[in-house]
Amino acid sequence: PDQCMKLFIKMKEEDISPNIRHYTSLINAYGKAGTQDSVQKSFLIYKMMKLQGIKPTEVTLSCLIDACRRIYDVDRAFQYFVDVCKEGIVPSDGTYHHFLKICFAHGRVDDALSLILKVVKEDIMVEKKRKETLDALVVAMSKEKLVEKALDLYERVETNHEFGVLSLSSEALVALCISCCQDGFPLEAYTIFNKIKPSLLGEESEEEQCKPSRREMSEVYSHLVQALGNGGQYKDMIEVSKECELEGNQLNIAARVVFITACCNAQLLHQARDSFMSLIEVDNWIEVGTEKERDRV
Repeated sequence: PDQCMKLFIKMKEEDISPNIRHYTSLINAYGKAGTQDSVQKSFLIYKMMKLQGIKPTEVTLSCLIDACRRIYDVDRAFQYFVDVCKEGIVPSDGTYHHFLKICFAHGRVDDALSLILKVVKEDIMVEKKRKETLDALVVAMSKEKLVEKALDLYERVETNHEFGVLSLSSEALVALCISCCQDGFPLEAYTIFNKIKPSLLGEESEEEQCKPSRREMSEVYSHLVQALGNGGQYKDMIEVSKECELEGNQLNIAARVVFITACCNAQLLHQARDSFMSLIEVDNWIEVGTEKERDRV
């Protein structure tokens, strides 16, 4: 970062006015250095930038929050979040990821969510920005394993319409569905999965449609089959597996192993045999599967 600062000073000496990209790069460099001294320098650079009348961007906010996270300064993270949001900036899921991470470490997740949702509800935020914020927040909470809180927000958005007549994007729903599968919420995952399906089948309007990629849907199907199979919901598991095949997606090795095991446990031996024969046709399934998965088969 010191080399960056030398170049920055040289620019000013040659009457080259630094712009937001230069300031943000410098803030990022000192913040990522991670020492108390370097992070404090990143804060001073931000203060200097503000005095020059240069407005921060979402990237600036992300760098500042990440710098706060590195020295565990949660109060300053809150301060910067409010400061930048007042400029009308919509944080990305990456920014929320950093913000929730530091708040989780300090037991202040509820305070963070209260602040974020207060900003979302303010009249100054237009509908498109409100939707982008809610989408980013659900993705971040899903990645941070704050599943119950993400489900609560899902309910407030989709059912209670607390933030207007909005629907979460397919990206947010895919992230939440997978997180539910991984954290033991198979019923909720299946409900969200059914919410994703219209976008997959092209049943939404052009404005609403944001079709998940084939890779995303294969991942969702695989996680969902595992969650339903491990949770003993065999009928739903088989239904999801059939839909996966009909739509041209493929379950991963782990999901196929869970499917076979679950069918055996439920005495559905015909389905178990068919799935096993399909699995062994995969040339490298033994190398791809883990030792535990091979033992289960």
